[in-house]
Amino acid sequence: MVVTEVNQRAGIVRCRVLTEGRSKGAVEEFAPFTFVYEDEFEPEVKFERHQFPFRVCYAMTISKSQSQTIPRMGLNLKKDVFLHGQLYVALSRAQTMNGVRIYQPLYKGVMRKKPEDPAGYTRVTNIVYKEILDE
Repeated sequence: MVVTEVNQRAGIVRCRVLTEGRSKGAVEEFAPFTFVYEDEFEPEVKFERHQFPFRVCYAMTISKSQSQTIPRMGLNLKKDVFLHGQLYVALSRAQTMNGVRIYQPLYKGVMRKKPEDPAGYTRVTNIVYKEILDE
């Protein structure tokens, strides 16, 4: 989702959905949450805080992530990694593997499970054309 308009007068934020699915391209509007603070010991002290339900996030390509150290990251593998070692580069940017989330549809055949794999583990196919290397 990407913010397309901040309308302060109306008090709303308009966003466009970028992810795949039925909502792709849809425009959504969000109003802020209003938090009211009143001090029970000083009744004349009151204020309101308006907060939109968003978190800032950043995106970069695997190549641009080199030399970065990233505490928490999401890795979108909807498209195959195309260079030998590219997945390693992406995964090695994270400070810990607990901070990594990977999105990759299982139906594409790139990620798969074998019966001997422990629970929670998935394999990633290493795309190397050995025919080219043997020539």
